[in-house]
Amino acid sequence: MILVYISSLIEGYMDFYLPVSVYVKIVLVGVIAYFGINALHLGKVRRIPMNEALKNRE
Repeated sequence: MILVYISSLIEGYMDFYLPVSVYVKIVLVGVIAYFGINALHLGKVRRIPMNEALKNRE
């Protein structure tokens, strides 16, 4: 709210507008990136032998 007020005081202020489709794309890219990274991490964890993981437990 304060940022909008301050930026409106600046001469030459232009309204910033993003269509809803851009917000949808941002969310979709975030979700796809999350699941992609999660799959890579799970694959790396699954390659660790269970007996080795249990030996190194503290």
